[in-house]
Amino acid sequence: MKKNKCDFIPKIKIYIKEIYKPIEMIWQEDKMIVLLLFVNSLVRKIYIPIIAFITKRIIEIIEIANSIGFSLELQNKIIILFVLLFIPFALNRLWWPVNTYTQAIATTKLTNSIKKKIMVKICDTSLCFFDEEECYNIYENCIKESNGKRILEILQNLLNFIATIIMFILLAFPMFIFNPILSILLILSAIPGVIIEKIFAKKIFLHETNNTLLSRMIKYIFELFSNKQSVKEIKVFRIYDYLEKKHSEKYKEYNQGIKKLMQKSLIISLPAFFILQIMTLIGYYFTVTKVTNGSINIGEMSFIITAIGSLTVSFITISDAFNRTFTSNLYVQNLYKFYNHGYIEEMQGEDVVHMENNEISFKNVWFKYPNAKEYTLKNICLTIKESEFIALVGLNGAGKTTIIKLLLRLYKPTEGEILYNGIDISSFSIDKWREIFSVCFQDFFDYSLSLKEAIGIGNVNKIDLLANIKQAAEFAGLANVIDGLPMGYDTPLSREFDNEGVELSKGQKSKIAIARAFMSDGQILLFDEPTASLDARAENDYFESLKKLIRNKTCLIITHRLTSIKSVDRILVLSNGEIVEDGNHEALMRNKGFYFQLYETQSEKYMKLAKEGKNEKNYTI
Repeated sequence: MKKNKCDFIPKIKIYIKEIYKPIEMIWQEDKMIVLLLFVNSLVRKIYIPIIAFITKRIIEIIEIANSIGFSLELQNKIIILFVLLFIPFALNRLWWPVNTYTQAIATTKLTNSIKKKIMVKICDTSLCFFDEEECYNIYENCIKESNGKRILEILQNLLNFIATIIMFILLAFPMFIFNPILSILLILSAIPGVIIEKIFAKKIFLHETNNTLLSRMIKYIFELFSNKQSVKEIKVFRIYDYLEKKHSEKYKEYNQGIKKLMQKSLIISLPAFFILQIMTLIGYYFTVTKVTNGSINIGEMSFIITAIGSLTVSFITISDAFNRTFTSNLYVQNLYKFYNHGYIEEMQGEDVVHMENNEISFKNVWFKYPNAKEYTLKNICLTIKESEFIALVGLNGAGKTTIIKLLLRLYKPTEGEILYNGIDISSFSIDKWREIFSVCFQDFFDYSLSLKEAIGIGNVNKIDLLANIKQAAEFAGLANVIDGLPMGYDTPLSREFDNEGVELSKGQKSKIAIARAFMSDGQILLFDEPTASLDARAENDYFESLKKLIRNKTCLIITHRLTSIKSVDRILVLSNGEIVEDGNHEALMRNKGFYFQLYETQSEKYMKLAKEGKNEKNYTI
């Protein structure tokens, strides 16, 4: 017993601490909402004992009137009691719309607040977090609770708990005076049902938590039908039946566990329900016998019968409110698991130290992704000097993009270090560090914004400077595209939010991504496959613009188009995560190594395509 007590007290402290956090969140958002919800809970609960007491007095006065006559004094008392009876009824009805309004406002404010916190947290979260299956489950469960519903439920159930305790005391006191044994038996008869509900609420929560991966798959398949790109393939490949069947199978698998738990809960709950009803009927019978033997009057009987029903209900409500608070808190903890995860980017740090001749050095850098068995990068030793134009080439999966990710501090090296002017880049403020880069990712994102915004977000400090946006667009070869748009730079790039929006080609979208990079003032340019979706002419225009832009800047470009990089300062050839060759085009061709093989293979293919009159833009190594 002593051990259980020692375990119980810390658990209660943890529980109180956990439910305090969401309530504090609501209190900080709007104190008036908390007060209104409490008044609403109080009004809806205490009106029951008040009405029971007033009804008792009315019946007692009617009994007196039947004995001595309906005097003016008794009539006045009846009128006053009916007025008093009307007040709690009216207040209860009045607070329903007030409660609906208050809940709507509270939900809106909470949802906005929670989503803001999630967005801030995501910005501070390392990409490693999303590489872990368990962590992604935490994120997915957090998103499920982002509508604020559970947090509001905690507050409402807690307020309901407090208000019902007040009602319970008001009913229990006269009941204990009337018959303490009956009162205790009524309360005890309600306990089994309460315990069963708590046990199965926890089981259902654990089922949902343990099957988050399955739930994510169900959600993913459904969302395929709401994404324009995936719907296109669903139609073309005629895979509706396959996906619908897969969705149904996964849903059935997930729902089967819930169904079994609910069935088991129902079977076990039935005996507890009958015990409660039998004890309530015994209480009613006992009360009626007290009237027949003259121990109590009809007015008192009316009050006690109301009290018997309300006493058991109020005890169940108290326990139910506690259980619901407990259950809602389990779900809300998914929010705090995400808020408190440890995969945080180190945002703070020193200002970036620039010198006359800046350089970046990779010192014996090894890297592998979370849960990966093999290293993606192996013992990378590399120095990038200021104003160098460097190309990274190699087969898919060689580690080229990973080098850019490490440079941007999206990931940390598993071993080794990356230095900037001799200082470990991890010591710099991450925002200050990323300011020195202009970046175009291979898997760039298509923003459903206006063209002006989609380019301008490359440098939010200049997002309202149309001249800068136009210059970036011209560098990226977008001038002809913009001339054909209905609203120019204000044209929405999607019909998702505006029927006047346009749908651009993949090549045009890649030009927007390039323009976005050109908006930045970064001194180091990082381009990952920027011309993969461009035709030969657009690619040539891009490299001409790039040559103008990179004067006095450092540029690192990843490409499979080896004919486009013959004039760069250095070419780094990667294979299986290692730098196997380093030099300019002429030197590497003389070496007749791996680069030579790649170049010759690609050249032969291009020549063959040219003879056949075909475009070589889609051929890569």
